[in-house]
Amino acid sequence: MAVPGWQEQSVKLPHTVTGTHDVHLVAAGGSEVAAVDGLTFRK
Repeated sequence: MAVPGWQEQSVKLPHTVTGTHDVHLVAAGGSEVAAVDGLTFRK
């Protein structure tokens, strides 16, 4: 659930083994990371 005034961003990072890291970050004000919402590994 989104928090008013917060921004959710999805960042894809290369994976050295297979696929990519899909990292979903919830940041307050877009400058400070408040929490890691979830981490998904794709093959």
